[in-house]
Amino acid sequence: MESLSKITRIIARSHMYWGRKPISDLVNIFEEIKDGDIVLDPFCGGGNPALAALIKCGRVIAGDLNPMAVFLTKVLIRPINLATLRSAFEDVAAVVSQNILKNYEIKCPHCKHMANIKYLVWANKNKNESIPEAVQVECNQCHRGASAELSSAEAKRQLELSQISPKFWFPKNRINSTRNPPVEHHYELFTGRNLSMLAELLHAIKQVPSQNTRDALFYVFTAMLYSCSSMQMFSEKEPRSSRGWQALRFYIPPTRKEINVWLAFEGRYDNFLKCKEELSRNLPAVRITDSVEEFSSKKYEAFLFKADAFDLISHFGQKANFLFLDPPYIDDIDYFGFSEFW
Repeated sequence: MESLSKITRIIARSHMYWGRKPISDLVNIFEEIKDGDIVLDPFCGGGNPALAALIKCGRVIAGDLNPMAVFLTKVLIRPINLATLRSAFEDVAAVVSQNILKNYEIKCPHCKHMANIKYLVWANKNKNESIPEAVQVECNQCHRGASAELSSAEAKRQLELSQISPKFWFPKNRINSTRNPPVEHHYELFTGRNLSMLAELLHAIKQVPSQNTRDALFYVFTAMLYSCSSMQMFSEKEPRSSRGWQALRFYIPPTRKEINVWLAFEGRYDNFLKCKEELSRNLPAVRITDSVEEFSSKKYEAFLFKADAFDLISHFGQKANFLFLDPPYIDDIDYFGFSEFW
């Protein structure tokens, strides 16, 4: 049970989906599942119910109208070769990490060697102007962390760096929301520096040859995307925390963080790797299909695809031993609008 609680904590740190239920609690809910029983989950969301059912050796029919939910569930429950994942991460790191990190360099307040910016604190001065005021540093020379206010010269330099333009592709979609977003396009929710580094990182991930491994790194990329946006709130009480989607709308707080893209990606990768290591010890082999024939005749463990909940229930309700219903909190959360951000 401790291992299941650990998986829950690891998944919760990703801040990727809303209303996720703890794995250990779900396993308790599914205590009557016998080997081979079919669990139907028509609102698969972030994938926790499907994962819990599989841990109990059930078989799963899962879907969601939201394609992001289907992607998250698939990557979460799909087995992966850990050595291949580590190798792919190292390949991406070799291509982009140093180039990304050099855009977040500053002198360490302690030893005066060049150090990595972990994050900058930005503050609004008026409606049309915001400036970097302070910095959190991680130094590889003296191995000390430090917070410091920026000098006027360094603030000017960081402001210039924050305005660089991407060299690689990035999406230019408009924000679709009825909740009065502060900008028109998703890319405007990032500084130019973070947008540029995210575009470079995304380009490197796309070069990973294995679809399974590439999807895993896309999952990691997705997990850190919100924290790298200008929506990442800064709190004096919890300066080091990376908060999830708190405002339940597109919102740029008056005091916010600009987080180092590579350090964010590296941290989320470590989290994802720990999750997969735990799952390799707790989850039987899982074969995933989007074919009814394979699921029925070859007894695949998971049948997963994009579908409306009513269609799923009407087509497969009679085949299921258990139906798990956890519909979205539509009045509170704009699932599709927020998912477009990712």
